Amino acid sequence: PEQPKVTGSLWSWGRNNKGQLGLNNTSDASSPHRSVTGWQVWTDIAVGRYHVAGIKQDGSLWTWGGNGSGELGDGTTTNRNVPTRVGDAYWNSVAAGWDHTVAINKDGTLEHPNHKIINKIKKLYHLIPVQRKKIKIVSCFSRI
Repeated sequence: PEQPKVTGSLWSWGRNNKGQLGLNNTSDASSPHRSVTGWQVWTDIAVGRYHVAGIKQDGSLWTWGGNGSGELGDGTTTNRNVPTRVGDAYWNSVAAGWDHTVAINKDGTLEHPNHKIINKIKKLYHLIPVQRKKIKIVSCFSRI
């Protein structure tokens, strides 16, 4: 297989039944393959059960793979086998859980398409809903 040429380029391998490798197919890969995004630089990658979320060097958020619970954030439950941009906002970091994704916006606020998830996270971190607290890092666990 091709060897990495650019620091930060995205490579993947393994199970690909939902398109989670981002290779524009659903075939498993037993060796590293470069993402269909080419040599673009990624600054943050998060992996859920069957989905992936990543932030490119320009701050744009991209998701791909399984989307049965809407974890890709594109307003659908359609699986995507290539990285697909989420909205037009810019992001600092992203985390993925079993079947959800959360991200920290450039202004430091935590975002998720499902407000019930955000309320659970706010309670977990004792954040008061009417205040907008800046968060530097977020991590997801198997299920919220």
